[in-house]
Amino acid sequence: MLHLNWKFASNLWPTVGHLATPTRFPDTRPFVDQMKREGIITGTAGDFLTERNQEALEQTSQAIAAAVAAPDVQAIVTGKRANDRSPEKYDYSLKVTSQSFDAADAIVRTATDKKLLEIVSGYFGMWPHLNSIDARVDFATSSIAKSTQLWHRDPEDERVVKVFTYLTDVTLHSGPFSYIPKTQPLGLFEKKYEGVLGRVPDEEMRTFLPDELWRICTGPQRTMIIADTVGFHRGLKPVSGTRILLCFAYTSSTPRSGRTFSLTGNPQSMSRIEKHALYGKATPLQQDDQVLTSIVARIATQALRSEGVFADGWMGASARIHLKGARRLGVLSVKGAFPKLGEDSLKIVLKSDQEVIAERCLEAAGDFEIQIPVKYRSTLRLEVLAGPLHSLPEPDGRAVSILLKKIELISD
Repeated sequence: MLHLNWKFASNLWPTVGHLATPTRFPDTRPFVDQMKREGIITGTAGDFLTERNQEALEQTSQAIAAAVAAPDVQAIVTGKRANDRSPEKYDYSLKVTSQSFDAADAIVRTATDKKLLEIVSGYFGMWPHLNSIDARVDFATSSIAKSTQLWHRDPEDERVVKVFTYLTDVTLHSGPFSYIPKTQPLGLFEKKYEGVLGRVPDEEMRTFLPDELWRICTGPQRTMIIADTVGFHRGLKPVSGTRILLCFAYTSSTPRSGRTFSLTGNPQSMSRIEKHALYGKATPLQQDDQVLTSIVARIATQALRSEGVFADGWMGASARIHLKGARRLGVLSVKGAFPKLGEDSLKIVLKSDQEVIAERCLEAAGDFEIQIPVKYRSTLRLEVLAGPLHSLPEPDGRAVSILLKKIELISD
């Protein structure tokens, strides 16, 4: 149901655009079918790009190689200088692209290749939005594996497709991308790791999904990997050599976080799907006082006003929700999930007109429901307090307490 709401409520017009666009490339359907089964497909640039944009990729690769070869970058990669260009938790990686592009740049033409977009569109069931363009060099450090080197899931959207292109030969020692197939949304193993959040080390992951299910993607230059990174993935920690990686990320037009680059120019000779990927309206689901997106269906038509709830349902320390009801007596139902991002238990307090009407202490991660008889006039003014707060995994980073799923008044 959530997937259908994502497609037909939050992203109706991109979905209609996809349904109205005929498939041009004969091997798109097999690629899409494999993505839906496994969450990942691998091949070469020749498999996933048109001939024209294979040339654009070559131009992009040369430009990135020149950036990596710059003396200041090499000083960091070789350990002669501290990595002062990356946050400490990413001290093993260095970004070598800018955050501003022209639509005619080779790197943008590669990211909006017609065949590549057709594959992503087929998997999403809607025209995709190009959310980020990134090129990095990863290198060996003396620290333990951390951050993106641990198993994790990306939070930017209900589904997130990332296209990774190796610009160097990548061996087992130079940090290959790793993925656990069938952990993507609607995948066979999606339910096996419910409640597993944050960065997950190998020993913990083995208790849910054993090593034999893990896929380590080594390969030569121009290897391309297309994966739904809402499934579990990581970049294996390099122990020697370097890995130069180009990454494009695609979301729906209603991602939880906005585009990470700026764009200039507007070429005229673009197909509709290319134009949508670059210029289609994207509305990040940030904090929304009116809760007009996916959470509105779960909080129901009774919600007159809401404050303190993110549009995807996450809540901080407090939220105020005004509910209307047909009777003066009823039952208030609050449903949600406790992610347990830290070691602490969580306390939830419900107030109506500043008076405490219910308290609940949650020890274990999982779904919860609170039901309490209430009296009200035409409107129940509900305040929800929850804490302590913990940060969602990067790059989201929001401080949250619980995920609200549904709030409603049930008449007696």
